[in-house]
Amino acid sequence: MKDGSYHADVRYMSEAASERLNQDINANPNDRFDYENYYDTFFSVDFTVGNYDFPFEFRANSGGVSILIPESRVSEFHAEITNKEIMIQSPNYAAIQKNTTDYLTSAGLDEDVSIFNSAESYESQRNLAAMIRLFSTSFLILLTVISCANVFNVMTTSLNMRKREFAVLRSVGMTVKELFAMLCIENLWIGLFSVLIGGIASLPLCYLLYKNIVVGAVIRFVYPIGAYLIASLAMLLIMFITSIYGLWKIKKGDIIADVRNDFV
Repeated sequence: MKDGSYHADVRYMSEAASERLNQDINANPNDRFDYENYYDTFFSVDFTVGNYDFPFEFRANSGGVSILIPESRVSEFHAEITNKEIMIQSPNYAAIQKNTTDYLTSAGLDEDVSIFNSAESYESQRNLAAMIRLFSTSFLILLTVISCANVFNVMTTSLNMRKREFAVLRSVGMTVKELFAMLCIENLWIGLFSVLIGGIASLPLCYLLYKNIVVGAVIRFVYPIGAYLIASLAMLLIMFITSIYGLWKIKKGDIIADVRNDFV
């Protein structure tokens, strides 16, 4: 989750719902069950990621998110005390953790008391996310450059092979401006078909990636419209640049020499 304010509905599975789920699983062990139908809404809460929003603290665990609340507010949320913690908020958390660990070790309580450093865990996850973002962005830029170079190379090769065709059109009275308009229309159609085919082909791939990534999590599938629009505009821009390059090659060429040669 990114830093910011969020609103969440905290839910739990009551004993009756859990028993009903176990009965359904035993009756139909091969079926797939939607666990959303077995949860009861507990309460709603606003919380902040990236900053401490006391008296609440949210922690990720293997089954979801744990909420820590002060003992004085247990009755307000109809909760039961499972364990107690002492929460310390300080900018010098590393020194406090070291001193506390040393004291517990010297007192022989290190096996009875566990210490969890929320700030250190948050910074570690933030650094990991930044590293993943850096590598993914670099890989995306590399793929983009390679793709743009391939498209431009294919289109310029096609233009070079059509030099004789352009020279014939110019020899019968077609102006450079009309040739440029023709190239723009051709490249526009090619770009639109490429965007359409790429978008249709990427939709099932995006869904397959989504199904593999969200195993065990409840995350809604969203088609990346923004990325699709950016890729579409980039493709049309490359086609326009190719048209300008083709116009420059046409103006630079010699009509008689190009008519005599099949292609150069």
